[in-house]
Amino acid sequence: MRPHHLLCIQLFQGRGYDPAFTAHMTSLVEMLQGYPETPVHLRIGCDKLCGHCPHRRGDCCKNEEKVKWMDEMTLRALSSRSGTWMDLASQAREQVLGNRERFLAICGPCEWFSLCKEEVKKEMTK
Repeated sequence: MRPHHLLCIQLFQGRGYDPAFTAHMTSLVEMLQGYPETPVHLRIGCDKLCGHCPHRRGDCCKNEEKVKWMDEMTLRALSSRSGTWMDLASQAREQVLGNRERFLAICGPCEWFSLCKEEVKKEMTK
């Protein structure tokens, strides 16, 4: 899994680039919620989620420089590259989503930032 997808999956609100991408993302989110012990290995490069993205160009993204940077920054914030979905998602919540500066730095350049920012605000006030 691309490291920054740890963030995207947790903040997903049922919207996406197109209906096929949104349906695929929804099924992935539901699977991970239902099976939190799913093993996950983080790596820079396209993953299964990218397979349904309209921005995919061959084996990479048309925005590869930006998403690679987001991946690298996410990896720097985490203590491991492999583990269960539950453990890696928890690290991402704590180290990125729960850290205002990191969240702004990593997620700020993303086109979905305004939606995710509102979701993070809701989560932090619970």
